[in-house]
Amino acid sequence: MKNKHRGSEAARAARQFLRELAAIGLAGVTHRLEATLEADDDVAGLLAVEEAVERAWARAAPDGSTPARQWMWSGQRDPSGAARLTFAAFDASGRPLLRRHLILTTEAEAARSA
Repeated sequence: MKNKHRGSEAARAARQFLRELAAIGLAGVTHRLEATLEADDDVAGLLAVEEAVERAWARAAPDGSTPARQWMWSGQRDPSGAARLTFAAFDASGRPLLRRHLILTTEAEAARSA
């Protein structure tokens, strides 16, 4: 796995998104979760997101509800050149409840920018 660091950063971001969703009382009304990874190198981030959501969802929505999930990989970086991960949660009508955009970096990218 080429970008293990990106995967762990993506998993951490997914857990934070679920905590935020629960903290504002929207986990119980979430019917669909979406994550989009804009990165040109691999899909490790999305695999990490799936695993993190599997493990953390029960704490986010203790009522036992399980939302539909849609994970997307664009295969290229966003226009700024960064690898970006976007999370979104939607209600039963398809209305957005919460959306977050995050820039992800690998250890090598972080070292180059330091």
